[in-house]
Amino acid sequence: MDVGNKERPAEETDDEVANNREILKKQSAGQQSVNIVENDTEATTPQLKKVNSVEKPLTKSKKHKKHKKRETTPSVDLDSEPLVDVVASHDSNLVVKNPVHISATDLGKNSTKDDASCLLKYSGLLCSIPQALTNVALYKFIDDWYGVDYRLGGNDKDGIDCSAFVQRLYQEVFGLSLVRTALEQFNYCTIVQDVDKLKEGDLVFFHVHSKHITHVGIYLMNQFFVHASVSQGVVISSLNDSYWQKYFAGAGDMLDNYAPLH
Repeated sequence: MDVGNKERPAEETDDEVANNREILKKQSAGQQSVNIVENDTEATTPQLKKVNSVEKPLTKSKKHKKHKKRETTPSVDLDSEPLVDVVASHDSNLVVKNPVHISATDLGKNSTKDDASCLLKYSGLLCSIPQALTNVALYKFIDDWYGVDYRLGGNDKDGIDCSAFVQRLYQEVFGLSLVRTALEQFNYCTIVQDVDKLKEGDLVFFHVHSKHITHVGIYLMNQFFVHASVSQGVVISSLNDSYWQKYFAGAGDMLDNYAPLH
């Protein structure tokens, strides 16, 4: 074979050279644009991370608020300081909503912490102050019987009626033995004409759905009285209540008419 006759590649024309140069320029420009896009992506990534790093503390702050420690109500120390003020409460459980400090020594030599607690509790219910409640035995008796059910003819904590409750209270607190029924008790007492002059221990009478005396309670103070109610059992009610005003029959002093038990 003759080497000198080997076929050579055709040489590029001027137009082809120009076209090839144009293609190379375009390819070079395309490569640069790709690099720019990649560089832009890398540049924006740290910014996203930066935003995320700002968001995290906000999330922690919210969680911190949720787990904030709740404040607790301080307990009452009955020996700490004397009474300054009292907020009256008509709570059915006889608990003063805003208790205050009171010294047990304010209640006398024979008073105890339990006495102070009892008088504090009932002074709130009676819109008074503990120092105005001097008969500790009376309020301890009421506290012991409070909420006992009503039972006609009953005379114990399985159920008690109104006159039996009065009879038992008088015997245990005042040392007096009363007659049994509300009507008999009305007939034995000295009538108090002016309701504003009622004192602790006086009896209050009612004629509920009747012309005769059918119900009785013991007056405490500030128009409040304690009694064995048919619907609520032993409870403290107010003479200012429209129901009891409607059926109020009168009041009487029983303490001056009976000699103490021996």
